[in-house]
Amino acid sequence: MIPCPICGKHFKNKQALRAHLRFCKGRIQKQSDEIYFKALALDLIMYVRKTKKSKFDTSELAKKLGISSKTAEEFIEWLKKSKYYELLRFVLKCAQKQS
Repeated sequence: MIPCPICGKHFKNKQALRAHLRFCKGRIQKQSDEIYFKALALDLIMYVRKTKKSKFDTSELAKKLGISSKTAEEFIEWLKKSKYYELLRFVLKCAQKQS
């Protein structure tokens, strides 16, 4: 039996697992979360550029982006692991030099 790495269901062979992965709800949810977080990252980059602010607490970030605190926490974790984090730091550095 081969387990799905996303949801944990077991399948008899690799072919059955591949067929399942095309429609696995966990995979689809993960992809939609990533698309949503990328859009939030762009909003945050624009906000940081405008305000030149480098530190946010979770509740402040949630309020500025219009999301829940739980989503803000998940977003921060995702952002730290993504390439958008370096882009955010670069934009902040440039914004601070302009002032």
